Amino acid sequence: MHASLQGRTLTLRGTYQGLLGKPVDVHLAMGSMPGVRGPAVAPLTAADGAISGQVVLTSRQLAAFQKGGLYVEIDSAEAPDGDLWGWIMPPSD
Repeated sequence: MHASLQGRTLTLRGTYQGLLGKPVDVHLAMGSMPGVRGPAVAPLTAADGAISGQVVLTSRQLAAFQKGGLYVEIDSAEAPDGDLWGWIMPPSD
C-alpha cells in the first residue's frame, strides 16, 4: 500500500491477495493508534486485486494519521469483521 498526503487529501493505492473471499466492503477506518480498530471513515475502491481511494481528512482524522491510527480494512462474506487490515504509518522524520 502506498499512501501520500497533500494538504488534507490522503491518496491510497495498493494491491491485495490471498483473501478468504471476494471483497464486499473496503474502507478507510480510524483507530486511536496502530493496531487499535475503530469506525469506518470513508469508502475505498477494490477490484481485481487493487485498492484505491482519495479522502479529504478532517482535523481529527489527520491527527489519527499522524499517530498511525488510520488503516485500510477489506471485508469479505467469509470474514465480515475484516479479511485484511493494513495500518497506514506516517513518514518518519
